[in-house]
Amino acid sequence: MDLRTLQTLEARWGAGFYLTSRERMLRSCRAVCTPFERRYPAFRLAYSFKTCSLPPLLEAIHTAGAWAEITSEREYALAVQAGFADDSMVYNGPFKDMGLALRIAAAGGVVNLDSPWEAARLCQALPTGKSCPGVGLRCNFDVDGRPSRFGIPVDHGTLEDTVRLLMGRGIPVRGLHCHIKSRDMAGWRIKARRMSELVHRWRGLGLAGGLDYLDFGGGFRFEAGAGGEPFGGYADLLADIMRELSRKEKMKLIIEPGAAVAERAMDFAARVVNLNQVGDTCFATLAGTICDISAVRRRPPGAVVRIPGGGPVCTARRTVLAGFTCMEDDILCEDFPEKVAVGDYILFRNTGAYSSALRSEFIRECPPVVCLDDALL
Repeated sequence: MDLRTLQTLEARWGAGFYLTSRERMLRSCRAVCTPFERRYPAFRLAYSFKTCSLPPLLEAIHTAGAWAEITSEREYALAVQAGFADDSMVYNGPFKDMGLALRIAAAGGVVNLDSPWEAARLCQALPTGKSCPGVGLRCNFDVDGRPSRFGIPVDHGTLEDTVRLLMGRGIPVRGLHCHIKSRDMAGWRIKARRMSELVHRWRGLGLAGGLDYLDFGGGFRFEAGAGGEPFGGYADLLADIMRELSRKEKMKLIIEPGAAVAERAMDFAARVVNLNQVGDTCFATLAGTICDISAVRRRPPGAVVRIPGGGPVCTARRTVLAGFTCMEDDILCEDFPEKVAVGDYILFRNTGAYSSALRSEFIRECPPVVCLDDALL
């Protein structure tokens, strides 16, 4: 991205904006899918809509052959608009519309119930004389000593009681689901082992027929396996588990990445609008905030690139890139390695995960998203 292009974009959209493209989203999605498909063909990626739900990017996800992972009626509408059919959706979350849940389940889509309360609500919502092809159950078990508030506890008989409740209404359980916040491989090994134990326990109890799928949720890092392939380590682990468990019936492997797909599909560009030297530190104010590049206000791991604008640089020993808000902790980069000038642009790579979705209009409106395939989103 060169200076002239950035200046041209600023003339139309303002001094801070996101940059993305359909092609970039498509490539990012395929980068996650390919290692899993090679190792276990009965695989499906369900992209987490909440991470970034801009319509052209969702269309790229649909083009890639992925499914939609949704958690609300609004996201369902976006999925339909982007071309997803009901049978290519995974409906999650603790606050479902049960009419929509029954619709997706009837079409052959995936509905993962989050609690015994949801199971009871679904039983009540199912009209007399109607059937439901089946649902999945989100399972709650410990991985790192920090209990989750989501999912049905697998201990003390709660899971079995929930299955019996559904079976009493004629609703089979088609799959088991987990989504536990642990991105490192050690945590994933625990998740995989616990899911394997649950499947063996499931078969031993004889509560229902065979399972159609295991859904391992999201929480992936850009991490290579033994052969250096991105996401190969996760693919090796889950494919081995699925092959061992699928000797009796062929189960589908589902994952629900969001950040792993979206973060490499978007950059954020902001012009340096002000310099203020305090002691030996130059505070460079940008036309953006920490919330534009990180929804959780952490400095992003992606590259930070300066595109010089040609002006005189601040010669202070240390450079800090700061946001335009009046908050002292609005810092985008604590120790930037270059001297900067007013009129420079700073490009923050790989900022697509949650940043544009959760950005508020605190002090200034949300930055526009420029799709380089066409125009403003």
